[in-house]
Amino acid sequence: MPQTDPPYRSLRTQIALVFGGFSVFLAVVLCLLAGEFLKWRLQQQAATALHIVASNTATMLQQDLQQQSRRAQVLATSKELWEQGLASRGVADMLARMQHINPHNVWIGVADVHGTVQNATDHLLQGTDVSQRPWFQYAQSGPFISQVYTSLQLTQLLQKSADASAQALRVVDFAAPIQGPDGSLLGVLGIHSSWDWARDAVERLQQGAAKNNQQSIFIFDKAGTLIYAPDGATAPYTRLEQTLPEAMERNSPNANLVQWKDRAQPFLTSAVQLPTPSPANDLGWWIVARQPVEAAYADANRMLWLSLGFAGIAGLLTALVAWTLARHVSDDLKQLAQAASQIQAHTHASIPLLHSNREVFKLSQALSGMTAQLLRANEEMQKQVHRRTQELQAANAELQRQANTDAL
Repeated sequence: MPQTDPPYRSLRTQIALVFGGFSVFLAVVLCLLAGEFLKWRLQQQAATALHIVASNTATMLQQDLQQQSRRAQVLATSKELWEQGLASRGVADMLARMQHINPHNVWIGVADVHGTVQNATDHLLQGTDVSQRPWFQYAQSGPFISQVYTSLQLTQLLQKSADASAQALRVVDFAAPIQGPDGSLLGVLGIHSSWDWARDAVERLQQGAAKNNQQSIFIFDKAGTLIYAPDGATAPYTRLEQTLPEAMERNSPNANLVQWKDRAQPFLTSAVQLPTPSPANDLGWWIVARQPVEAAYADANRMLWLSLGFAGIAGLLTALVAWTLARHVSDDLKQLAQAASQIQAHTHASIPLLHSNREVFKLSQALSGMTAQLLRANEEMQKQVHRRTQELQAANAELQRQANTDAL
């Protein structure tokens, strides 16, 4: 019978590879499923967190607008206005005190029913006709809050800019009617507030985790025009003609992956409309929070890779355990193979009885019994051959004797 080389891998290695490979495969599949589910959950949490940031910013801006509007209304009801007259020294001192309380108020003034400014902080625009200004026209019937706009006239008068990225001062107007004790209209009180207050408010809200997570806030007006960008730097986005992104759900707790114009990769984006500060002043601003997708999904991707790492480790440990357990079986079979090889070499070896497990015990017992039977049969056969050989030799001797003897 021709000799053949034994297989390269031992039974022990094969068992370890089979069980280890299957364990790795099963662990990877389970961890991928669990990791994908966890990734989806973390992505949902990132979207929810971004929506909360946008909602909190919108609520904060609404409260600031309401507070500033109420200050204008309270100031418009001061007795000094109708007791001393709009042009009095007492009214000028009162306006100066209010400006000192809130430095973002770059101008506070009062105009009579004809629209002529009777008194103002630092006497700016005093005597000017403002009857055609929206804040004067709308505030005659109730409190008024304007959209954000650029005031070149105030910029020239104040000789400074409140926005480091622009040359002109951007302001929001707050106005309220001035009424006498009998309810008659005496004029309008107006406040020009620098838009810098929005930057300061957003930056206060963006401290800590929100800033570390690269979350940023943008504000767009009702027409979709950008009126606020991070750090107040609107110029770079204005040059790119960035407007309110259209491809996203608005006022939804779900954030969307949206393409912006300042980079190729999308941002996770959530948009919330500013709550109405008052029934008569629906500004319609959109508060938009965005975060780079790689930052938003960083925790999810990290958990997925950790799951895969655990799957690989679990598979290797399983392979190691299988390899260790297979040692008992492979060692017993190795002993049986060595004993059989010794018997094949006509030595007086015997098959050992092994007790590592039931199957190996039965196999060693069967091989031991079969070997004993073969040895007994071999001995009996050798005895018969020896006996037949002696009988044949005797017969040959008798024939030789008869051939050499004369019958006569």
